[in-house]
Amino acid sequence: ISEGLCESELFGHVRGAFTGAVRAHLGAFARASGGTLFLDEVAELPLALQAKLLRVLETRRIVPLGGEAEQPVEVRIVAATHQPLEALVINQRFRGDLFHRLGALQLELPALRDRSGDIPALLEHFAAQLAREFGRPVLLTPAAIAVATAHPWPGNIRELHNALLRAAAAVDGPLTAADLLPAARAPDPPAIAVPRGTWAEMH
Repeated sequence: ISEGLCESELFGHVRGAFTGAVRAHLGAFARASGGTLFLDEVAELPLALQAKLLRVLETRRIVPLGGEAEQPVEVRIVAATHQPLEALVINQRFRGDLFHRLGALQLELPALRDRSGDIPALLEHFAAQLAREFGRPVLLTPAAIAVATAHPWPGNIRELHNALLRAAAAVDGPLTAADLLPAARAPDPPAIAVPRGTWAEMH
């Protein structure tokens, strides 16, 4: 989304701030005041918006887009990214002062392939969610759980969740390994030797 629209989503805007702003809009900071705001993929913020975010974090005040009056906010920030922020700071693609402001407590979440022991619990959690959504049980066979645990999941938890969602939407009964990972449905067929020569030579 554009930088201006992103600023409006974070800090809000007043009526008439831009074309189409027919009413005032509370931004994420105002809506989360008194609670926690999760900023996903924070490294994608444009540098100009990073500066505005830093100012809000330091002053605990926001100014809606097109407005003049400051509004106090009390928000706890949790930010996430899949990019190496230290490298982005060195390459001047992420503000160092914002990195240090956000990085008071840093948690590194390893790739799912490096914590395969978590996969059965994640499957159980997602299955319970989908069961509530579909209004029916979502169960997995032991073989499905074993195949999922051994799979590398390059897309991490999102890929795991989507695989389970796809399988649960298509199958009513307990999900098999082939339901969860269609590539595991059948092994590659053995190679077929094709005889060469004339018809007479092959008889």
